Amino acid sequence: MIEMIIAFVFGYLWSRVTMSRTHVDLRSADRILMWDQNCLGWRPVMTQNEIKPDAVYLAAFELNSLPAKIE
Repeated sequence: MIEMIIAFVFGYLWSRVTMSRTHVDLRSADRILMWDQNCLGWRPVMTQNEIKPDAVYLAAFELNSLPAKIE
């Protein structure tokens, strides 16, 4: 039984180490955008006071435009 627990903990820690090196951290968005009917486009939400429950929002993440090295 203890071997299963140790194997699970080791697998979990190994996956956390490898995932942090290969994947982009998407936990917090860089910008929150709201659909604007006037211009038919996405506009940034300036404050949390503007967030409405019936509106459509988009969580935006900034990406590096330089090509990444694949090793």
